[in-house]
Amino acid sequence: MSEERQTEVLLAIGRLEGKVDALMASHKSLELDLRSLGKRVSSLEKERSKLYGAGVVLTFIGGGIVWAISMLRSP
Repeated sequence: MSEERQTEVLLAIGRLEGKVDALMASHKSLELDLRSLGKRVSSLEKERSKLYGAGVVLTFIGGGIVWAISMLRSP
C-alpha cells in the first residue's frame, strides 16, 4: 500500500472515530432526556390518579347527599 493511500485510510479512520464520538455524546444526551421525561410522565400520572380518586370520592359523597335528600322528601 502506498504511503498516500495509507494516509487517506488513516484520515478516514480518524473522521469515523470523530463521528462515532459525536454519536455517542448525542446518544448520552438523548438517554438523559429520556430519563427526565420518564420521571415527568410518572409524576403526572400519579397526580392524575389522585385527581381521579378525588373525583370518585366527591361523586359518592354527592350521590349520598342526593339520596339522603330524596329520602327526606319522599312521603
